[in-house]
Amino acid sequence: MNKDEKYRLLTEQIKALVEGETDAVAVMANVAAAIHETTPTAGTLRISAN
Repeated sequence: MNKDEKYRLLTEQIKALVEGETDAVAVMANVAAAIHETTPTAGTLRISAN
């Protein structure tokens, strides 16, 4: 699977994961997990205003 195909599949997976979800933290967690599974070397950072 080439890079374009991976990102297309990732986009479809993220859409399915977040569809209908109203909890912003759950959405962020699911998106971060999907990105990590697709690109394990991608880092994530959470910045909080608190």
